[in-house]
Amino acid sequence: MDDIEKEVERLTQAGVKFRNEIMIFNQRKLVFFYGPGGVTMELAQWLT
Repeated sequence: MDDIEKEVERLTQAGVKFRNEIMIFNQRKLVFFYGPGGVTMELAQWLT
């Protein structure tokens, strides 16, 4: 993923509920959200 902030904005507008704010961990930007059936899913963007 090239622009996690833009994707989070798009998904938020589509009604997706996020578990946390975007964080930086081990050279990645990460954010977790609720997927189908309440399963936790993750978006990640590698930092260069």
